[in-house]
Amino acid sequence: MTDENTTNEAKLYELGFHVNPAINDDQISKKIDEIKAVLTKNGAEIVKEGEPQAMKLVYEITKSIAGKNERFTTSTFAWIKFNSTAEGIESIKEEIELDTKITYELREEGLLRELIRIIQNLRQDAGLESKDEIVLMLQVPSELEKIIQKQERLIKKEINASLIEYKRSDKFKVELETKIDAEPIWLALRKITLV
Repeated sequence: MTDENTTNEAKLYELGFHVNPAINDDQISKKIDEIKAVLTKNGAEIVKEGEPQAMKLVYEITKSIAGKNERFTTSTFAWIKFNSTAEGIESIKEEIELDTKITYELREEGLLRELIRIIQNLRQDAGLESKDEIVLMLQVPSELEKIIQKQERLIKKEINASLIEYKRSDKFKVELETKIDAEPIWLALRKITLV
């Protein structure tokens, strides 16, 4: 979940998630309705939601279904923006984390997709084009850093970065402090200029 904005007591959050790839298309909207019900039950006001989109996963995941290992390379990704208080977000987080249908791999995939989306938006804010090669600097919680390091090559390709630095720096074109999964993160980009 990302924290984007503050209005009085409530803040604007965005929850990006992958729907279990083992369920069929008819069940996807039901699952999304269940997530929206968790949000509204805990006092959230839904502001906007993205259409569910089938997408290729960053890496293949294996899920045991009826005693048989199934491999998935695609999933359905969706997002919901909502206003919530700090108390509401804690209840939402607890309830969503208790959903045993969310596998670690899907959670990891969702975090990576959310991070890549934030970085691509930051590139646009800086006026960078997709062909512009960058250096990404970030300061993130250790769990997210491990996930990023595990998929660093793929992330670099997705965002056209030649280097990822896991520390703060003063040398950047644009920076952003936000939250992913209710955890604070700092990101900055700088364009690589050829001499």
